[in-house]
Amino acid sequence: MRELKVRDIMTKEVIWVPQDMSVTRATKLFVDEMISGAPVVDEEGAMVGVVSLRDFARNGAVTERLQADEEANKTFYQESWELPLSREEAERFHLETNTDLTVKEVMTPTLFYVDIDTPVAEVAEMMLKGRIHRVVVLEDDELSGMVTTMDMLKVICGVHV
Repeated sequence: MRELKVRDIMTKEVIWVPQDMSVTRATKLFVDEMISGAPVVDEEGAMVGVVSLRDFARNGAVTERLQADEEANKTFYQESWELPLSREEAERFHLETNTDLTVKEVMTPTLFYVDIDTPVAEVAEMMLKGRIHRVVVLEDDELSGMVTTMDMLKVICGVHV
C-alpha cells in the first residue's frame, strides 16, 4: 500500500477572502459555501493569513447561537460527516457579527503550508502539534488546495477519494 500524500486528500476548490472584506460578509460567505475558514489575500492577491469562524468569535465579532431542535442536532452530528451540509442546515447556525470589523483585523496572520507531495502522516503531526485546523497546499509555490481537520478525519474513516 502506498503512502498517502497531501494531493490524495486535499480539498482542491479553495475559497479565499480579501483582507478588506467585512466580517459580516465573510460570515455570510462561510455559511453560503459551508466552510469554516479560508486563506486571506491582500490587494495583489498574495496570501497574508487565514481566517476562521473561531477568529471571528475570539475577537468578539461573532455570537453563535444554534437555532435547531435537539433532534436536528443529533442528526447533524451523526450524519453530517458523510454528507455535505445543506443550505437549510447551515442556516440553522445563526451568526451575528459586528459590521465594523474587517477580515484583516481578526485573521490569524500566520499561514501554514505544505507541498502537494508531503506525506499525510507528516501533515497530521504538524496539525496536531500546532493545533492547526487548516493547512494551505502549494504546488510550485502556487495555491493548489487545502487540507483541513475534516479531510484528515475522512482519511481515518476511510472516506477519502
